[in-house]
Amino acid sequence: MALGLAAAAIALITGAGAGGYVMADSGSSGDTPAERPTARSRAALTIGLRPDAVDYRKNPGFDEATLMKRIEAAQAAIRDAGFDAVPCAVSAIPDEAERQLRECMAGRPFGVAMIGGGVRLAAEHTVLLERIVNTLNDTTPGITFCFNTGPETSIDALRRAARR
Repeated sequence: MALGLAAAAIALITGAGAGGYVMADSGSSGDTPAERPTARSRAALTIGLRPDAVDYRKNPGFDEATLMKRIEAAQAAIRDAGFDAVPCAVSAIPDEAERQLRECMAGRPFGVAMIGGGVRLAAEHTVLLERIVNTLNDTTPGITFCFNTGPETSIDALRRAARR
């Protein structure tokens, strides 16, 4: 997949591991039977930082409106691929994030949890990531984890989990 100029600029600005979002292409269309979600993996919880919790100062030229557009496009692609995904946008504050995560999970079984790059890739979110993983392990033993690097790779992450 060719990166658009804006996405390429964001990828160059953020760099790998810088807490930003980097686009990647798995080269897979998701149209083969092995890549279609199973009944167990269709129920997916997609967890990411609330757009207002992102530190945009680290990524000049990147803003909340841009991120929201990318998230909305990713959510549409996930639905179109047949996943029953519940987005869960959490605070960067671990206690608040745990409460929000538990609210998103209330009354629903999930086979897959995707934790976004905005949570995982920034060192300042280490305690937040630990809290999310431990909460998921406590509430949903056996849940499959997958990880994206940004909204555009969410579908790739979920397809990998569906193949497990």
